[in-house]
Amino acid sequence: MNRRKSVRVKKIRRLRNIVKTMMGISFGIVILLFVCTSFADAHNERTKYYTSVLVEDGDSLWSLANEYSSEEYRDNHDYIKEVKQINHISSDEIHEGSYLLMPYYN
Repeated sequence: MNRRKSVRVKKIRRLRNIVKTMMGISFGIVILLFVCTSFADAHNERTKYYTSVLVEDGDSLWSLANEYSSEEYRDNHDYIKEVKQINHISSDEIHEGSYLLMPYYN
């Protein structure tokens, strides 16, 4: 009986060790996936910058939006709304010789 009990205890210990090893490997994989995903997200992020633009003859908010807007904006209307807010203007009219602060991503 003692020998059977001893063999049984060894099998249980071996199974426990296998389970611990598998849990450790699984935990390591989860951590690795989390780190890789976080790195990929951070790597894909673009930084928002601002530049001052001299309004020239023929410029409009729409033409400037076509030049400076990017995929971070849903459409040019959203971009123009932000430009107007940043520059404290309420109308769509801009004047030659004035400067506008324009956001852009890089």
